[in-house]
Amino acid sequence: MAPAEIKAALAIALGSNAPSYWRNLSEFLQGKMSRAEFEDIMLEKLNTPQLKQLHNALLMEIIGAACTSEPDTLTTNSIIPTNKRRRLHSYQGNADDADTFHSGRLKYAIVSLPRAERSELLALSSYAEHHPHHPRDSKLLLDEVRQDNGYQVGSQRRAVPNVLALCSLTRTLPSLSDLHERIKSSANENGLQLNQATTRTFTRLFNQALEEFLVKVIMTTLTTITRSDSQYESIQLPGTAPAASSFLAAKNQNEKVTMSVMSLATTFYITPSLLSFPSPAVLRVMMQDFQWSKEEEESQSKAQRFNLGAKPMADYIRLLRVSRSGGPMMLQEYGNFQ
Repeated sequence: MAPAEIKAALAIALGSNAPSYWRNLSEFLQGKMSRAEFEDIMLEKLNTPQLKQLHNALLMEIIGAACTSEPDTLTTNSIIPTNKRRRLHSYQGNADDADTFHSGRLKYAIVSLPRAERSELLALSSYAEHHPHHPRDSKLLLDEVRQDNGYQVGSQRRAVPNVLALCSLTRTLPSLSDLHERIKSSANENGLQLNQATTRTFTRLFNQALEEFLVKVIMTTLTTITRSDSQYESIQLPGTAPAASSFLAAKNQNEKVTMSVMSLATTFYITPSLLSFPSPAVLRVMMQDFQWSKEEEESQSKAQRFNLGAKPMADYIRLLRVSRSGGPMMLQEYGNFQ
């Protein structure tokens, strides 16, 4: 029986006791009356088996309704998003239709858009209605998804261009960690497999060999610039009188000059195994120190006589004059710089 039918049958069977029954039942359900007191009152009113049966059925319906949670009206009436995957069917129209994109990837991208953005796209249809449509050739209508070729990623084993030397800026010996990273990167560029233990041992040996090599270079350089037949008399410390340019002294070999500390550092920085004469840095300093007359005319004449390429003409003229004046840089040594 339904709860409404049970309540109607109880009201008829109780008769005049119905109001007091409903009042006591309501107080018991609200916790205002104890169970023993409620049972004593009910035993007086429920004096027949039919009334006891209807009373028990009503209590079972009340308890069952309390244990079962009713669905929320807001949740029931609202739209619940489902996890169902949107299905995209292949193009089913005419294959020669030039006004429709046939790409499945493009359709999936449009379906994946948020609802607000899709609404904006649908609103553009009103804009298209008020503007004339000019049909285009199907060959000119490009599918941007189909024509997308992507981009090519360079190989990781290719050397990175314009990489600075390890100690070109700090002018100090590299640490073991920096040297270890440089060895690993060089190995990766050349496709070599390295063992971690072997690499660390090699790093320590290489660092020691580098230190011994630099000591040898410094000793050789100091021996070379302090010889009796050398044009350098001493090394000028920073903070004192400026040292004379060693390249200006090339015009007169009998004159003893003082080498600056920066020139000595340039020796170690450009070509540690040689003196710094055949180097681009020396060429740049020489171009700043020497001032020759009628340079442009002679540069043009030399360029016509010799096919010197894209190199500045003044560089070759200065090299030629230094070699004629007995300077340390000979013209044939300039091939190393080229």
